[in-house]
Parts: sequence; C-alpha cells; structure tokens
Amino acid sequence: LWPGGLVPYVIQSTFDSYPLEKQTIKAAVKKFNSYSCVKFLPRTTEQYYISFIRGSGCYSHVGRRQVAAQPVSIGPGCAKVGTILHEMLHAVGFFHTSSRHDRDAYVHVFLDNVVSSYEHNFWKYKQSEVHHLGAPYDKESLMHPPRLSWSRNGKSTVESRRMPSEVLGRVDDVMSDIDVTQLNALYQCPNTRSE
Repeated sequence: LWPGGLVPYVIQSTFDSYPLEKQTIKAAVKKFNSYSCVKFLPRTTEQYYISFIRGSGCYSHVGRRQVAAQPVSIGPGCAKVGTILHEMLHAVGFFHTSSRHDRDAYVHVFLDNVVSSYEHNFWKYKQSEVHHLGAPYDKESLMHPPRLSWSRNGKSTVESRRMPSEVLGRVDDVMSDIDVTQLNALYQCPNTRSE
C-alpha cells in the first residue's frame, strides 16, 4: 500500500504533445481524489511515485512497487477517465474483480476466447492473495472486465452466470459504490464520497 494513502505522481513530458490526453489524466486524478482519503498528489521529492506514461496500451502494476518511477501506461486509445481510474485502482492495490477466488459463483470465464498474452487478466487468485475486504462480488465494478475484454474471436470472454447478456463492468466513468467502499476499507478511510 501507499503510506498514508498518498500517491505521488508525475505526468511524463511526452503528454505535452497530447494536451487533451494530459487534461484527461488530470481530470481522472481529480475525480479519483473525490472518492476517498487516498490522494494522488503531484510529486515533490518522494523516492517512490507513479509516472503516467504514454506506453503501448493501458496497464499498471497492482499496488506500490519499490521502484522509483512506477509506470501507469495511458497509451493511445486509453485516455478515457474510466480507463485511467481503472489503472489508478490497480496502482493502489486492486486486481480485476474477475480474479476473486469466488468468481465462478457469479461469472463464467471463457479462456479459449481470450488472446493468450492477456490470459493473466483472468487468473483466479486464492482468497489470501486477493482480499475482497468483505465486499460482495461486484459485476458493476470499474475493475470488472466487460464481456468481450481481450477477446481473440469476438466471442465473450466473461459472462454473468445469472444472465449471459448482462452488462459487466462500468459503462460510465465512475467507481461503483462497492469500489469506493473497498478502497476506503483497504486504506482505512472514512466512507466519504464527494462526487
């Protein structure tokens, strides 16, 4: 975890050539900071920090790493507030909802339909590895992959058991109430959503 829930960050200078993308990152940071006591703050002299980079694709490590500039990639096509919030949640410690140990009670995962280099996005972890902090399985989470995520053939990679056509993940750019509750629980914040 990030000590005190404070996440220093920089936006790589590459984004100076992409002002709309840079502005979208700033908007996502502002929105993230409105949800809880966990705050992304511009880096001053901190040794460990997040560096928003314009890499190839959208990705982040899960949780704080002991590296000086921990990359969060907001590559071409990734500069959407919801996508950036998703990567920020990875950076503060969250896995995909579909990685929970109990996911099979709620969704079917079709690994045969997943591009092989993206199968890790559907790895199921033990309860001791991915703690859900007492929250129910949240199919509306910003951290839940949509039905066609990383599909190699246009077929579903994940579907609701209850209703296969059910929308999974968010169709807007906000964290679900359960996302906020889990974030606040992980960092021991009061539940103070201020949207």
